[in-house]
Amino acid sequence: VITVITNELTPATDWVKCSERMPDLNVPVLVHMGSGMRIDKAYDFGDGVSFYEDLYGDVTHWMQLPDMPEVKE
Repeated sequence: VITVITNELTPATDWVKCSERMPDLNVPVLVHMGSGMRIDKAYDFGDGVSFYEDLYGDVTHWMQLPDMPEVKE
């Protein structure tokens, strides 16, 4: 379901290869790894910047999340 929604919201060109650039630390982003996609943040674990999800599989790409919708009360 996330893949379908993501494909409708943003073009594939918004994906950034982790080998080319990492996002700012502690900013939620959508990450892609072999087993699917998740929302994660980049951390500095002392041996370079990586994602928490890297502990379970290699994150290969990431993209910024869309802006939250405005909610009128």
